[in-house]
Amino acid sequence: MFIAAINTIQVQAITYHSDALIGQLAGIVETLRETSECLAYRITRSDADPLTWVITGHWQSQAAMKAHFQHPALTELMGLLQCNVVRGIQLDSFVVR
Repeated sequence: MFIAAINTIQVQAITYHSDALIGQLAGIVETLRETSECLAYRITRSDADPLTWVITGHWQSQAAMKAHFQHPALTELMGLLQCNVVRGIQLDSFVVR
């Protein structure tokens, strides 16, 4: 399995909402895993900040990663900002050379 690109999404929960947020995030990650061309998609809690969840996707091509950025589940993820459980979302992507 060759990984050509990686994306990360850091979701910072509002205090006291981190444990409740994992259920929503897990559903979004499962949808992305099942409906995109990812090699792997997972979610973990940050070791540095227990209020931050890190979602990571691994891709066989940069084009597949870019296409996934239009996925409706990512719109749902951004909608969490309006639900008063998320204080911030940071998106990053990397191309493996």
